[in-house]
Amino acid sequence: MTTIPTSRPWDALQRVAADSRRVFIAAPYIKRDALRRLLALAPPDAALTCVTRWQREDVVLGASDVECRSLVVARGGRFLLHQRLHAKYYRLGDAVLIGSANLTAAGMGYSAPANTEILCAPSLTFDFADFERALLADAREVDDTEFMRWQAIERLPVTRRGNTELTADEWRPLTREPINVWLVYAGRAAAVVSADERTRAWQDLDALQLPPGLDRPDFDTIVSAALLSSAAVADVLRVNGLPDEVAWTELAIRWKTTRSVAQRSRETAWNWIATFLDMSSPLPPS
Repeated sequence: MTTIPTSRPWDALQRVAADSRRVFIAAPYIKRDALRRLLALAPPDAALTCVTRWQREDVVLGASDVECRSLVVARGGRFLLHQRLHAKYYRLGDAVLIGSANLTAAGMGYSAPANTEILCAPSLTFDFADFERALLADAREVDDTEFMRWQAIERLPVTRRGNTELTADEWRPLTREPINVWLVYAGRAAAVVSADERTRAWQDLDALQLPPGLDRPDFDTIVSAALLSSAAVADVLRVNGLPDEVAWTELAIRWKTTRSVAQRSRETAWNWIATFLDMSSPLPPS
């Protein structure tokens, strides 16, 4: 049997990288070594934009490296998260490559064993500028505060697999008062006066798939990871600053629901954001 040689995605990137004055990377999974290798191919002063998707289990299990953000920032680039990203897209100068390859050793094909991947030039009908505009419009730039939270998330022990479909299912917090989720998790459900709130807390815990026996700091860290991983919560953060009527309408369209549901969901999400991300309304001591 004759073996037909195939070109690795990495070979395709190498062919177009050397004279690239602009580098735009979008991939759900990006590893530090692969990113460092790619950046070494481009001029050090190349304008750099990197978009990826961080989710709790991916970060904890090492499928993606949060330190990739440091590499991009050190080059003066922009590092953004897009929680609905599935595309693999690379623009180096005027060359555009799309396909199935994540920016990892296996995806690029230089590890053994390597994945079977595709990375090739798109057809002339592909509007890369329009793709980039739409991608960036829904992405969130990772600031220093969020980055430190992801570093804490990366250090969490792997106790058991959580619900890896959490963001794909568009989880949005249901419990109006986040303290009730902690009370139910900690075995103190009787302290939650409202039966409806107890039910919603159980529903949130079922979605979050938390390992048992967490202390309060790890509980807070994992819940913050779930919030930062959620595509729906990213929508809420994205419309922050818009007039309420505009924000409710945008969320209702995105979530295919009514404006009243969007309004309530937005208010609930902000209760969680304030508690677990801003820490402006911290949970009382247990």
